[in-house]
Formats: sequence, structure tokens, C-alpha cells
Amino acid sequence: MNEIKTTRIATSYPIDICQGIALFPLIGTMRAGKTFSQPPDKPILTVRPTTILLWRFSATANYRLLAGVCGPAYAASFDIAGQSDGRAVELTVTNDQVAAGIFAGVVVSFPVTFAVDQGTITWSWPKGFGTKWHRALTKTASPSVDVLETLVEIIRTLLKEESDSSDVQKGKQEEGEPEENKQDDKKRPKVSVPTWGIYDHREDTFNAGKGVVTPEPTFSVSIDIVPMIPQLRAVDAGLKALWGNFSLGPRLKLIVPVAVQFHRVFLDQSEVTGLTYRNGKLVGQTDTAVEQPTTLRVELDHSPSFTVGMSLFLSVSICKLFSFSPETPDLRLDKLLGLQIKAGTYCAELANTIGELAVGSQGPQQCGTGKVEVILDP
Repeated sequence: MNEIKTTRIATSYPIDICQGIALFPLIGTMRAGKTFSQPPDKPILTVRPTTILLWRFSATANYRLLAGVCGPAYAASFDIAGQSDGRAVELTVTNDQVAAGIFAGVVVSFPVTFAVDQGTITWSWPKGFGTKWHRALTKTASPSVDVLETLVEIIRTLLKEESDSSDVQKGKQEEGEPEENKQDDKKRPKVSVPTWGIYDHREDTFNAGKGVVTPEPTFSVSIDIVPMIPQLRAVDAGLKALWGNFSLGPRLKLIVPVAVQFHRVFLDQSEVTGLTYRNGKLVGQTDTAVEQPTTLRVELDHSPSFTVGMSLFLSVSICKLFSFSPETPDLRLDKLLGLQIKAGTYCAELANTIGELAVGSQGPQQCGTGKVEVILDP
């Protein structure tokens, strides 16, 4: 058997949608920006595996700074290793990362991963009893801070305070904007939308998704109903006195799932035909015998689609230190009704020298286009 040493197939490393592949090739992608991130092997926080009985818990946290104008695009990175007897091929994919979206501005995000492993007691001769671990649960989250929006809000607050304390503003109040207009303003719901765009990042989900990684950039519109309800306004006013906040309401979402998977794999010029995902591996057979391959080439398919959803959110904060922000699971049309709007399936080609972990000098090459589909599958 010939060993296929670990090879990195990636748009960039660390991944960066500013150097990625256009989600919609006919539209193209903007690249006037940069993603700066801490390397994945040096997270800002690591909770080492902690074992309690037959459960093992671990967590990592990272940071990512996006600045500029980029997208709509996706970026991907996969470490691929395996073996071949000249015809039959087995490949294992690890350290997979895929991100997708579009942004304009300056955003700091903090990707967090929490994992739970379940242990099974084993026994063998002559080693005796042991424990075999398998992944039972993986949860990821990526809270973010819109730097520009935060600055704008600070400026608005400062301008409002200056205006409220000015003689001009006092004169206006004396002459008279009716007090009931101010009360009407307070009764309106507060609507907030992300000013920077949408972005999602997934790590180590290739095998859990059986060969498919699906980031879901989401555009959310939050409707805070607290200003409409006097009792809730009183709670919010009380928390504001403690440098806090209270908000509650529905969150409407436009979700853009992007399914990324391996379409074709080549060892040198020989294609691995019958490529399938089986038991944690990509398996197939080369159309012509290759004894000592030197180049690994991969065609990635990505299929963007659209759906809408809704959730309910609650946000409570006190003294800018304590915060509590639960959110209900999304109610989504594609899950409830089976309605999917697909914007086509597109193909991009990436290649690298076998055994090389530095990203190949050749950028992604387009290798196919698709068409818009509407699928109804209740």
C-alpha cells in the first residue's frame, strides 16, 4: 500500500472568505478586506478534556477580526491523508474548516466549541480493562461585536446627551413638540439589524455531516417589543439605572445554508471514480493505476440555498458584566414544509503537492455552474 501523506487542500490558511470562492460565480465576489484570526492551534482559551465517570468534556475559544468588504464567498480548508494500492483509495479528512458569508465593516467574533465524549469500557488480553471514547456532542457558537455599529451608537448617545442639555433643545421643548409624541415614540418596537453583513464558520463537522459541511450565514432582524409594554419598559428603565439592559421579542431570519462537499478527487491525472463517504472515509478507485502520486487535486461542490426562520430572544444585562441571552430554536420553512430554494450547484478546483501543509500557490479554479431550483419535499 502506498501512503498518501497529510496534504492541505485549502483556499487559504487560516481560512479567509476574502481569499475564498464566490458563492454565486455569475455575481462574483468583492475582495477589499482581510480576515485576521488567531491560528487554530493557539486558541485564546482552552478547557482541557475533563473526565467525569464515563463522560469527557472539553472546550476551546478563539477570536477572529474581519475588516473591509468581502463576499459573498466561502472559504475552506481540509487536511487529507490516506492510502492506495495503486487502484483502491481510502482518504481521511481532518481539521476541516468552512466559512461563508459577506461583510462590510469591522467585526470581532469569538468562535467557541464545546465537545462531549462518551466512554465505553473495554477489555482485552493482556491489557485488561480500558476506555474507548467517541464523540457524543459538539456545539459551536460565534458571538460577535460590530465595531462600527458600536461606535455609531456611542456617537448617537453623545450627540443626544449634548442635544438634550443644550439651550436650543430646551427652547424647542418650550415652544413645543407635544409630550404625547415622545410617548408614541416609546411605544414603538425597537428594530435592529446587523450593519456589517452575515457570516458563519464551522470546524470539524465533515465527518459528523457524513462528508458534507454546511455553514449557515444568517441575516437577522431583531424586534424588541419591550418599548410597547409599560411593565416591561419599567424593568428596562430599572436595569438601565444599573448600566444594564432588557429586551425581548421575535427575531426574523434569512438563512443561506451553503453545503460544501467533495465532488471529484484526482491523484495526478487519474480520477478516483465511484467516490463515496463510508465509515468516516472517502473511498473509491482510480481509473488508471498510480503507484507514486505526487499531486492531489480536489473539485469541491457548493450549493447555496435560501430559507427563512423565526425565533424568540431574551436579553438581560446588569452593570455590563452579567448577561443572560437565551434564544429558542429556529422555526424554519425548510424544516417545517420541506421548501428549499437552491441557487444552483457550483464547482471549484483546488490542488496541492502530496505531503504539503502550506497552501498551494494555485488559487481556486471554477469548474462548473448551476441553476436555480425550487424544491418542495414535505
